[in-house]
Amino acid sequence: MGLRSISSSLKTGLTALAVLAAVSGCATPPTQDGKTVKVMYDEVYDPLEPMNRYFFDVNYALDALFLKPVAEIYRGVVPLGVRDSVTNFLTNLSQPIYLINNVLQGDIDAAGHNMGAFFTNTFLGVGGLFDVAQLNNKKEDMGQTFAVWGVPEGPYLVVPIFGPRTTRAAVGGVGDYYLDPVN
Repeated sequence: MGLRSISSSLKTGLTALAVLAAVSGCATPPTQDGKTVKVMYDEVYDPLEPMNRYFFDVNYALDALFLKPVAEIYRGVVPLGVRDSVTNFLTNLSQPIYLINNVLQGDIDAAGHNMGAFFTNTFLGVGGLFDVAQLNNKKEDMGQTFAVWGVPEGPYLVVPIFGPRTTRAAVGGVGDYYLDPVN
């Protein structure tokens, strides 16, 4: 571990400590005339709560048993440069999905940026292994497109393996699957 890495870790730790100190006052219970006041919170309507709790536990177990060990092995075995290239390649493959969703949302300018990044990184970045375009593209998905179209969020949902999202985002994820040119 180099000096630069230690310095970065120290800065991150001190920043986190400062944020915790700043928000610790927010945890103080409300008082009135020196006495703690009981605050009533609105009930959150969660018709899927039992199922969500079950799938949360399933996802947690899958993460602990399989996903975390595989991720740790991947990080330990595969060099950083190769991992970056894999990330770049997968991000480049997602550009057509972002393009389609930007068009469906009426954001033609962002769609043009997505298309430009896709072609630049595909041809100059050796199939997308290198992020030559260096564009900060809008990463849009079908759930966001549905939101622009006025579709309500729906209830909170924990999807097995994919994790928590709104019902709208979960249905949008299915749409993105079919929009994905790789599939």
